Amino acid sequence: MAMMGHITFISAGAGSGKTYRLAGDLEKILTTEPAAKPSGIIGTTFTKLAARELRERVRQRLNGRGFTQIANQMDQAMLGTVNSVCGQLLGRFAFEAGLSPNLKVIEEAEAGHLFSLALEQVLPVQTVQDMNGLAYRLGQDDWKSTVKAIVNTARANDQPIGRIEDSGKSSADALLAFFPEPTAKTLDSALSDAVAAAITYIKNSEDSTKGTKEYLALLQDVADPIKQHNLTWANWVKLSKSAATKKSQPASDAVQRAAADFERHPRLHADIRRYCEQLFNIAAAALAEFQAFKKVRGLIDFTDQEHLLYQALDNPLVQEMLQDGLEVLMVDEFQDTSPIQLALFLRLAQLAKQVIWVGDVKQAIYRFRGSDPDLMQAILQHLEANGGKTEVLETSWRSRTELVNYVNEVFVPAFANSLPQGRVALKPKPGDEQRPQAAVEHWRLAGGNQAKRALALAKGLQEFIADGYRLKDKDDGQFRMAHYGDVAVLSLTHSNLAQIADALLAFGIPVSRSQTGLLDTPEAALVLAAMRYLVDPSDSLATAEIICLSQGDAPEIWLQSRLDYMACEDKQSRWGDDIALLAALAKQRGRIQYLTPSELMGQAIHSADIRRVILNWQTDAGRAGQRLANIGQLLGFAESYESQCGNEGRAATVTGLLLWLDQLSKGHEDTQAGNTQTHAVQLLTHHGAKGLEWPIVIALDLDTPIKSNVWGLSVTADHDNLDITRPLQGRSLQYWLWPFGQQAKGIAVKERVEQSGHGLSEQFRAQEEAKRLLYVSLTRPRDCLILPLKDTHGEWLRVLAADWMLPDDPRDNGLTLPISKEKIPATFKTLLQEEAPETARTQQHDPHWFANLTSTQIHLPAKLSPSAAAPLKNAAIGEVLTLGDRVSLQGSPNMARLGEAVHALIATQMLNNPADPTMLAEQVLESYAVMGHISVGDALLCVARFRHFIEQRLNAKSVQIECPIEYRLPNGQTASGWIDALAETRQGYVIIDHKANPQSKADWHEVALKYSGQLALYKSAVEAATDKPVVGCWVHFALTGGCLKIDF
Repeated sequence: MAMMGHITFISAGAGSGKTYRLAGDLEKILTTEPAAKPSGIIGTTFTKLAARELRERVRQRLNGRGFTQIANQMDQAMLGTVNSVCGQLLGRFAFEAGLSPNLKVIEEAEAGHLFSLALEQVLPVQTVQDMNGLAYRLGQDDWKSTVKAIVNTARANDQPIGRIEDSGKSSADALLAFFPEPTAKTLDSALSDAVAAAITYIKNSEDSTKGTKEYLALLQDVADPIKQHNLTWANWVKLSKSAATKKSQPASDAVQRAAADFERHPRLHADIRRYCEQLFNIAAAALAEFQAFKKVRGLIDFTDQEHLLYQALDNPLVQEMLQDGLEVLMVDEFQDTSPIQLALFLRLAQLAKQVIWVGDVKQAIYRFRGSDPDLMQAILQHLEANGGKTEVLETSWRSRTELVNYVNEVFVPAFANSLPQGRVALKPKPGDEQRPQAAVEHWRLAGGNQAKRALALAKGLQEFIADGYRLKDKDDGQFRMAHYGDVAVLSLTHSNLAQIADALLAFGIPVSRSQTGLLDTPEAALVLAAMRYLVDPSDSLATAEIICLSQGDAPEIWLQSRLDYMACEDKQSRWGDDIALLAALAKQRGRIQYLTPSELMGQAIHSADIRRVILNWQTDAGRAGQRLANIGQLLGFAESYESQCGNEGRAATVTGLLLWLDQLSKGHEDTQAGNTQTHAVQLLTHHGAKGLEWPIVIALDLDTPIKSNVWGLSVTADHDNLDITRPLQGRSLQYWLWPFGQQAKGIAVKERVEQSGHGLSEQFRAQEEAKRLLYVSLTRPRDCLILPLKDTHGEWLRVLAADWMLPDDPRDNGLTLPISKEKIPATFKTLLQEEAPETARTQQHDPHWFANLTSTQIHLPAKLSPSAAAPLKNAAIGEVLTLGDRVSLQGSPNMARLGEAVHALIATQMLNNPADPTMLAEQVLESYAVMGHISVGDALLCVARFRHFIEQRLNAKSVQIECPIEYRLPNGQTASGWIDALAETRQGYVIIDHKANPQSKADWHEVALKYSGQLALYKSAVEAATDKPVVGCWVHFALTGGCLKIDF
């Protein structure tokens, strides 16, 4: 491919209208003589949705101009994802490629499962034990995941199995070249003797300082592993740096000297070599087994499609047929293609009459998935040098003018080392007027830990929306107030997003995010328990789960029921047979032999009326909708399992489904259903935001250090001498492991590696990737970009060398751009939130199930929960008592769970009066999983203050804890509930309601009055049941130390 004049690369910056341009180009190609036929077009897109959108846009354009016949033929155009197009071409040329036309294509998840099976097949027990020992000493967490990564990377770079095996030895050779030559000294014996002598010295010295005690504990921990030649290399490093305090320093000096030569240890060199070589040998064997496994069953995966088509394009018959019919080849998101895909597109380009590649080198962010930005850049440089054309889309149709200018001044200098200004800068869309609302906001998140900074972020977002930020609606162009659904929060990791989600929910802010953990949800547990009970009525654990989740019984209730059943000698029925839900399931047992696993799951859901049960778990409609959607997701997984079994030629069973689901859970692949709430904040990773846009974007983690890929798996290639006809030639895999765990400072080999040519190259690549990811993230917003940081200097941002983005002294609401001197509206604020606010009260909805649509009569519910009673308008605070200071809370506790724990703690302490209150308190707090949020001492202080209030202030004769009530109201409704504490005095009864509300004393009045309706209902119930007056109703704020009397 010497000349490339028929190829056009369209450089499409963020929001520059590439889909509009592609649709226009295809319309022109199909209608301008010599016009191409729709059947002569092959086009690849990143997603199926993008392919459908492109096809429909072209069809609409053609219909609009009267080309109805061509529009009707658009289905003949081969538009789809890379794998879809490869599959269609392979089906077309199956005979020429020597393939069966009936090959089954398996999805990525199924391919991953099959590879895991293949890996287990090639791993003898001795090899697993050997690798586990090596991984332990070398500080490697999951060597099987590394094997899988090697296989995936090798396949993406067209590496044959023999090359994979060779890469293990070459990797070890290259890494060990940075280590000094192994020594002939007996380092293990020297270290063992030094440690033993140090232990004796310290014990005899009577050195009781804290530092020496900790050092002695370290020595005692490592003494035996040293003798057994199983000391981790991280601990070798640690011993070379750790020291006792001054009195025992001679002993630690000797240990340091003995351990200091760890880089020359022969066993370290041997461990590194064996580990590297074994990894690649196992990878090669597993890949061979994987390919054979698929071949026997007539299966191929997505990567197989790419390889098979790549090989088929060498066939002269295939080339001839494509040359005759392939008029246009279009590749969207060109920068995100893998090496094998790039090679494939280059071969197809040789056969097409016209080629259009569309992409943006500034958005090449998927190196971790196997794409190679360097290879792509080399191909584009070859394109320009050999007659190819490059066109640039110059206008941003997404963002407001101020944001476009802001991004230009950030990234034109940042990319100056690789791209000219014309490839980076975009023009604002014509007619877009400047606005007074802030285009950029900088939030300094104060707080001593990440949890507090997450709360500060949530507080800032709540205030931002409450302040009424005005934005321009994309659909109608009118200005309106922003809502939470306009906001996206971007973070580097899913774990960070989980913490942000908790903080937002604590402020009552709805969130939507993709998350795993479906099998950990109670709705999935109930469905699977119902399936197990259907299959095996003797499964007592399934019975207990069903009773607990459907009846709402506390563990002590159903556990006592189980114990009573076991103690009964005359067992005429099974435990739980008297429960309607279990009886309904039992009636279906005769049918299960005729049902597939997914049908059985559906039958269990229907028979047990599980959807109705789930609706009664909460009154939050959004949460209920999410749970129902998760049921549908679980059914979808069951169908996927059956499909996989069909592909593999094995029977689908309920047991197999349960094991398969367990594997999904362990692999964190059990994704929950998409969030069904509207106007919810979207939470995504920075990488996941690519291709999307929102009015308001909050970009987090900008202070994260940039990590080089020098330690780990990489691909080496000579891009300077690229052979465009063989772009995959000369590529090889390299794996350099870091053998010292968390130890990193003061290790000479680390500096030698990182300062080597390869190390510096990897550091440069990491910085360039960081720039590109920042470009993607900072170009997502249409109206406002928010940059939260824990201080004024973000480490990630430093790669941009744009200190003006974070001025040290922002004195007004504006930011001056350094090149154009334009001043854009900007806001700078500091946010602080030390504690989570009171759990937001969600809108209450009565659970319903297929209501009678023909009835217009409104009926009151037969049962009424006192907690749902509306506050009384005539209620007032009669007395306020301060019991003590607020107790401190740590982290971001679930306030509902903490409230339940406080209730339970007060109840158990008051009822039992234990001799050792601490032990009982620890058991209660642990059972509610709140030990990390409140200390035992503070929890017991809440109890002591309440006891003093009961005894001294009320002078109560007796007190009933968790007193049940059931009361029939004059309107016929039945109210039932539990009074937290009912004290009897000489004058009458006193009702106390506990609240674990963390708000300040200033909020006591407002919060307490919210429960006036509930307390009034309790008062009526007690007086009706006892014929004695209720002389007081109190709200007890256990955590903040107050009691408020409410008068009606």
